[in-house]
Amino acid sequence: MKIIFLDFDGVLNSDKFLRRAEEGAILDPTRLALLKQIVDATQAKIVLTTSWREHWDKDLSSFDQTGRLINSLFADCGLALYDKTPILDRNCGREGEIKAWLDQNPDVENFVVLDDAFLNADFLDGRFVKTSAYKDGLNEQGVQQAIGILNGKVKKKIFVVSDVHGHFTLMKEALDKAGFDKDNPHHLLVSCGDYFDRGNENVEVLKFFERLKYKVLLRGNHEDMLLKLLYTGQLMQHHCINGTIATLDNFFGKNYVDYTTNTIDFSGKTSTVDRMIEFMEETVDYYETANFVFVHGWLPDGYSKDGMWRDAPESVWAEARKIRWTERYTEERPIPDKTLVCGHMPNFYASVFDKHREKGNVDIFYGNGLITVDAGTYDTKRVNVLVIEDEV
Repeated sequence: MKIIFLDFDGVLNSDKFLRRAEEGAILDPTRLALLKQIVDATQAKIVLTTSWREHWDKDLSSFDQTGRLINSLFADCGLALYDKTPILDRNCGREGEIKAWLDQNPDVENFVVLDDAFLNADFLDGRFVKTSAYKDGLNEQGVQQAIGILNGKVKKKIFVVSDVHGHFTLMKEALDKAGFDKDNPHHLLVSCGDYFDRGNENVEVLKFFERLKYKVLLRGNHEDMLLKLLYTGQLMQHHCINGTIATLDNFFGKNYVDYTTNTIDFSGKTSTVDRMIEFMEETVDYYETANFVFVHGWLPDGYSKDGMWRDAPESVWAEARKIRWTERYTEERPIPDKTLVCGHMPNFYASVFDKHREKGNVDIFYGNGLITVDAGTYDTKRVNVLVIEDEV
């Protein structure tokens, strides 16, 4: 038997969800759908560790109103709750409650803990997926990590793109040529960010990634800029320089900008705005496999040693997304035991680090512990696809 020890707050919801949700909302249906991906892929059973478990019990007659709501929310997503951990003395902590449940259920072959708080116990090493309560709760990266823990490391063929900038046709053709099969569970598409701007197929790019099942989507600096614009409605000069106008034209049509005030009226388009925001809020800062770490620009400054980048705050990652790899790469391995894969800076400049490489060559660059993918798609009308195999 495989078990998912499940917290609610910060896993199946987030601060951002609760601020936007209707009053009384408890769980984010998007997070529940991601949880179902884990259950479907592993056949694991759900055991509640959340403080909300006091409202729920295996004995249906013991439910209170909140417990019935929780059961209903899970059932609506095709999920069932199996059990809950015992409520022990506060000094035991959540770790102690999990340990007590495991001691009472010796038939557990494997388990994973989903929680937004750090849990400190040796028996949890390698079985813990920490989520972000502020950002999004459970995300695609957490799904892949949990499945890997429950099923054991699985080798997959990973297809990597970056900086497609609204060029859907070029990206699709490149993926097809590389042999990517969206329906193959052993194929995983990793995008290193910058989905929109500059090209004219931004809607098609969004639809493609929305419908894709086996994916990990990283955030690029263009997502940061576009999110700020959608939240504030304030057009800045860099939006014109960076091609954001093309994105807005694709999604909202012409004549949406008041150039006397440089503001945008999204009235009547709120569903489109919400859809774009939801997509970009799902993106993650980095993705890690057994031998690779994927980012948009670079690792956060000041957080590169001893894996500190894993716990860097969102504001620090936002700055890292703007770093050009050519400004940090010194021909030494960025990460001692893994290879860093990034985009953001086109490979025009890779010849500086490879004397045998022709100037202007935008093919994938392979350095010492570094692979760079960005083909400068807007200028070259090319999309690079890196294909590697690794345990995820």
